[in-house]
Amino acid sequence: MSNKEAQKNSEESLHLATRILELKHCTSSHVKGLLESLVGSDSEAVAFASALLVSTAATSRTRPEWLQTAFEVFGRSESQLANSFLKHAALNAQNAEIRLHAVRELKHKKLDGDMRQLLHDWLSGEIEGSPVAFQRQIQVEEFQRAALEALSRKGVRSHSVAAVWELLKQLLSSRDASTEVYSGTLDCLTAMTRPSLIHKILSEVGKQHSGKTNLDLLSICGNMEPNQLKGTKTKLREALRQSLGVWSRGEEIRDGVANLAAKLVSSDFLISLTELPDVTLRTHRGKVVAAVMDAYSSADDALCNASLNLAKNVSNANASSACVKALSRCAASRGEMILRRICLSESEGIRQLRDPQCISEIFGSLDNIAETGSKAITNAAPDDGRKMAPIVTALILACSIPPKVEDRRKTVQLNSFARQLVADDALVTEDTRQRYVEISQELNLEHVLKDLVRTATSPKSPKELAYLLEPLLCSSDKLGIAIVRIVLEVAQEFCISKRDSNRLSSAYGQVESWLGKFDAQVVEALVHQGLFVNGVLSLYLLGVARRLKLNFYNCATALINSDLSIKPKLAVINQIEQAGGEESLQVLCEAGRFVSGNDYDVRIRAAAIESIGKLCDCSLEEGMTPSDDCLQSIHERISHGSERERRKAYGACSRMADQRSIKALKDREQTEKDGKALARLKQALAAIRERLEQERPEYNSTDPTREWLKHASNLGDPQLLPQVEKYLIPPHPEELVQLAAIEFLKSCRSPEGVQVLDRYIKDTSPHGMLLQAARGCMSTLKNRQDVKLLDVLTWLFGESSDMVDPEQLNYEELFGAQRCGVLAGVLGVCREEYGAENWDNFATVADNVGQCIVRHIYTSYHREMGISEEEGKKFAERSYHNQLNFGKFVKTFPMPKKRFQTIHECRQEAKTAHPEDVDGTPKPGIQGKNAADAILTWLGEAFEWTAQALQQARTPS
Repeated sequence: MSNKEAQKNSEESLHLATRILELKHCTSSHVKGLLESLVGSDSEAVAFASALLVSTAATSRTRPEWLQTAFEVFGRSESQLANSFLKHAALNAQNAEIRLHAVRELKHKKLDGDMRQLLHDWLSGEIEGSPVAFQRQIQVEEFQRAALEALSRKGVRSHSVAAVWELLKQLLSSRDASTEVYSGTLDCLTAMTRPSLIHKILSEVGKQHSGKTNLDLLSICGNMEPNQLKGTKTKLREALRQSLGVWSRGEEIRDGVANLAAKLVSSDFLISLTELPDVTLRTHRGKVVAAVMDAYSSADDALCNASLNLAKNVSNANASSACVKALSRCAASRGEMILRRICLSESEGIRQLRDPQCISEIFGSLDNIAETGSKAITNAAPDDGRKMAPIVTALILACSIPPKVEDRRKTVQLNSFARQLVADDALVTEDTRQRYVEISQELNLEHVLKDLVRTATSPKSPKELAYLLEPLLCSSDKLGIAIVRIVLEVAQEFCISKRDSNRLSSAYGQVESWLGKFDAQVVEALVHQGLFVNGVLSLYLLGVARRLKLNFYNCATALINSDLSIKPKLAVINQIEQAGGEESLQVLCEAGRFVSGNDYDVRIRAAAIESIGKLCDCSLEEGMTPSDDCLQSIHERISHGSERERRKAYGACSRMADQRSIKALKDREQTEKDGKALARLKQALAAIRERLEQERPEYNSTDPTREWLKHASNLGDPQLLPQVEKYLIPPHPEELVQLAAIEFLKSCRSPEGVQVLDRYIKDTSPHGMLLQAARGCMSTLKNRQDVKLLDVLTWLFGESSDMVDPEQLNYEELFGAQRCGVLAGVLGVCREEYGAENWDNFATVADNVGQCIVRHIYTSYHREMGISEEEGKKFAERSYHNQLNFGKFVKTFPMPKKRFQTIHECRQEAKTAHPEDVDGTPKPGIQGKNAADAILTWLGEAFEWTAQALQQARTPS
């Protein structure tokens, strides 16, 4: 476009605008619409025409509001022409109104050096050219405010900040400073947010200005970032605290103060603010404190103490206050401390927090209130706990009352009564209890009592909660019975819904401390009446009967013997186990033998046996000692029980580790075929052995040690050998103890026992019974088959004779294993007849001993006599008389033949020995005991000579 065309367009636009302005009904909105449409065009000619319109018409009909509208348009325009016009108008316009509007719109533009200097001059009051005001007088303060608005932007240079700061200092030192300029200066500095301002502010605050002035200065830092405040936070906190302390009520505090305080948050700072006198959260100063509380993120002691400090002021102690909200944040971790202060504080404001609305706001649900109150009482000092208990009880009752009902008048009454319950120094009296019951009945609020019971019996509630409810629950017999019925009703609900019976028992067991205070017959009747709900056994009520001893054992026995299914009966067994005590063991013993002819008996008996084992667990301090009857019931299952019963019985024996079970376990060990059952059996034996190791009596004791060794011998576990060895090497002073220890070596049959016994014999040279026992034990340990023969020969030769020394003679080699058994049996009968003084029988049996030996010689030592094996067998079948008189036998074994012949002549061929022969002549030697003693001596000599001869015959030449 050429210059002529542009000029033409400008003239046309100017002409159009002038005609519009001349219209009688032209308004500011018309002008505004026109200007916006012109400036919105990209044509610089249109923009220039608009500027020309403003600059020329301002001296005629143009209204002041049109100027404002026009400059607002230029301020929003991004065209270079608009920027140039604003700068030109601000610097050169003769109309003061135009310059003022131009400067105000500079806040939207980037300032160059000339414009900044102009603004600085205006801040100082130096306005060049004395522009002429249009229609009104414009004060210097208006230019200053306009300059401040233009400088209130981010990114200004430091010398602009200095200029604004100087203006603020002038205003602070002036008594008649403009309020608007002062406020604009603060806003301008706040927008600049330079860290360099902090030290200037602190310096100015230190000049003892008024509290409000200091707070205004500190508010400048409110927009700064926390990292910009580093290094000065401590000083800022102190300045802020002191300024708030001298703040005058009614004076407004700028928002920047609260912003700054929130960025300076710390525990000490928070506490110090709440300790200022008369801090009311509804005032400006209180809002600053509330901002710090909101910014404080930790729900710790500091926040609790700060909130309670604020609550000392009654006006702060309401449900919607910041201190109550802060306390609700801390209730989860500091609930006990909060409630303790509320209950024990003498401050009127803190006591005001007992209001049900405040308590509900702080702790939330009734469960939380009750739980926190119980813990606070439990952990408090005894005196404090007694003071808190009635207050906490009142709080629970007050908070259980519905805050609203349909009837508004009733709502007011309920709230009034709730507040009455927690009034200062009020206790839950008989009147208030009665009134509480009346309100509950009047409003049909039975669920309130149920809620209280559910709260008291909640698994989350501490055990002390029942103690808190005593003032209500024990108010009267009628009310008490009603509460008991509610407890049982709630329990039945759990049973019907098939919830966890153990969890239920744990929860409702908490109220049994006060259930027991009611009439036992009433409680027992209610319990037994509710045992079955819709045909289902209420395990909880059975547990109540057990814990309160409401004829429990008779009831449990009847249930086991009833036609209930297996699951309830097993639950009854479990309840009996939980009851413990001798009566429980007695009932369990009967259950262990229970037989009714159905398939469930095995599981019932197995469960009963398992419970006996748990009650008598020797590893527990409270473990009971099983009676003989208990052990007998378990041993019966070991001997005759099913596989399931035997496993449970072995497990019970393992728990009890009772020595009286050794025999039953050892007897079953060889015949147990079930692998798992056998493993448990061995575990039981190992448990008994471990207990024996742990309970070994003192070394010097006699009877306890013998008893212990007796059990150890019955067990026969080689692992006990190191402990038993101590009684032999060195030998115990009591021979009976040594004999018991030798018996253990014999029973365990361990190869190591041979070495122990050998050392014992060599070191101590035992004699008498000890020697006999040692020799017998050695034979047993070496698996000699002549052990029984050696034992009976001790009667014949004595304990110290070489004839019973297994090291000197090996009868198994001389007579053979089978013949040793026969000889031991015959000699044993011989000993019995001698001891019974049956002389005839004794002589006969003694002759049989000789006949047995001679027959053995013919069958096993025929070569020594020079006959063949077949001849030896034939002679062995002949009569005993012919065997003794065979020439080769007489020649080979002359001495044994002589004594065997003498014994045989005393008997001759009669089946039974008699004092005289068939012809009436006396038999030699048979004349009572003396004759028997002679026969006994001859028998010993014959046996000894035979053994020597046979041993010599077996010895290689």
